[in-house]
Amino acid sequence: MNINLGSLLQYRASTYPHEEVAVDDKYRFTQSQLNQYVNQITHWLQKKNIRSGDRIAVLSQNSVPAFAIYIAAAKIGAIVLPLNCGLAVEELRYRLNDGTAKILFYAEAFTEVTNYLQDIETLEHFVSIPQTDFFSIFSEESVEDPAMAEGGDNPFLIIYTSGTTGKSKGVVITHHNLYTAIVSDSHHLDWRTGDRTLIVTPMFHISGTLISFVNLLKGGTNIFLPVFHPRYTWQLIQDERITQFMAIPSILRLIVQDPSWMQMNIDSLRYIICGADAVPRQLIEQYTSYGIEICQVYGCTETTGALSFWTPRMGIEKSHTVGKPVLHMEWKVVDIETGEELPVGQVGEVVIRGPLVFKEYWNQPEATQKTLRDGWLHTEDLGKMDQDGYLLIVDRYKDLIISDGEHIYPTELESIFYQMEGVKEVAVIGVPDDVYGQVPAVFIAKYPQSVINKADIMQKYKEELVSYKCEKHLYMVDQLPRNSLGKIVKDELRKQFANMQHADSGSME
Repeated sequence: MNINLGSLLQYRASTYPHEEVAVDDKYRFTQSQLNQYVNQITHWLQKKNIRSGDRIAVLSQNSVPAFAIYIAAAKIGAIVLPLNCGLAVEELRYRLNDGTAKILFYAEAFTEVTNYLQDIETLEHFVSIPQTDFFSIFSEESVEDPAMAEGGDNPFLIIYTSGTTGKSKGVVITHHNLYTAIVSDSHHLDWRTGDRTLIVTPMFHISGTLISFVNLLKGGTNIFLPVFHPRYTWQLIQDERITQFMAIPSILRLIVQDPSWMQMNIDSLRYIICGADAVPRQLIEQYTSYGIEICQVYGCTETTGALSFWTPRMGIEKSHTVGKPVLHMEWKVVDIETGEELPVGQVGEVVIRGPLVFKEYWNQPEATQKTLRDGWLHTEDLGKMDQDGYLLIVDRYKDLIISDGEHIYPTELESIFYQMEGVKEVAVIGVPDDVYGQVPAVFIAKYPQSVINKADIMQKYKEELVSYKCEKHLYMVDQLPRNSLGKIVKDELRKQFANMQHADSGSME
């Protein structure tokens, strides 16, 4: 299948030209208008000698201009290299050098940062996305559709991993990967023509890009949220008649605590997709009581986003699982040592295959070979299958704690503490122990208004703490370290623990 993702907009513009497709705080475009602006960008890029296979870097929050740049790149066969807005200069430099980007589009807010990137040899052009009129830069160019480049198995995205365990790797996503993903996701979920989706998760992650392209296929509207704020989010849901959006569990907790939404008309909102971490059942039930469904997603950049969904139609009793795989994908649980498939109920590594699996790691053949073996993507996630074919993710393999020969799964221990009122978030890591080899260390952050303390938790969960051998390592912290997608960074907690032991402080309180 040789589909170019840029053809989705071209089709919509010719068939339904007056339907709205893209909105942010500055722009509101129909299919026809956006397609014309995208075409002008493509002609400008070609005049700047940007060709098929060249890398176009984008450093920007969610916006209509960023979306337009992605589609323009697709039409001419260029590869988009999204840059995480939260990265330090040297991290940006590494990605730009590794990806050999030829041009950098950057939001005006990052002008100072880009001043430190001017010496990168491959970068021939720096283009600011101004707060005023970005599209006027290309106003002299033709609005006619350019010759469409080949899509299919040609790369469209290089998205760099977080790099918490070493050098960040560039995940190569093809046109075919992303097209299949948007078809699969929109079939698994209740996605309708005319839906209005709030793009909350950043487009420099696969989730933001994937969801925005779903609406190109289905004929919906993207409303781009540049910066998250609970009250502003609810206001947009009301004013723009939002039907769905994707978030992470911490965002679900934040927005439901904002009292303003109770006075707003949000009856257009059918469901929220939630990923990056498991959603507690009580939070799902809380939203359900307000008439809003929560759909849990499991996936990663290497699977072009969503691999599976749990939806309410599968039953609340299965909400602790990650549901069933999307269309065209298959999974199994295998023995980590032998690679043999394991029976129901046994914990092993989750492996995946299908057309959503990424092409390769950019310029890293050894890392690619390690992850892609015999046609299967090895996730390094530990999981087990139940008798109905639902997958339960137990933990990351590298987070597994082996204490006195016994396997301890941090997520199981975390779930115990999440049951306590006033606990906002929990993380468990394995730390060295002279007797047992490893024991768990528990880090707990409470809600600001909560009055619980370490003594309360020690008393309530004394039996569990002793049985899990973590009664010596329970720490109350203000907050847990998270990356730009909201995932807790356990490697940072390991560093903090090591520093504490080195300083012999004994406590984080």
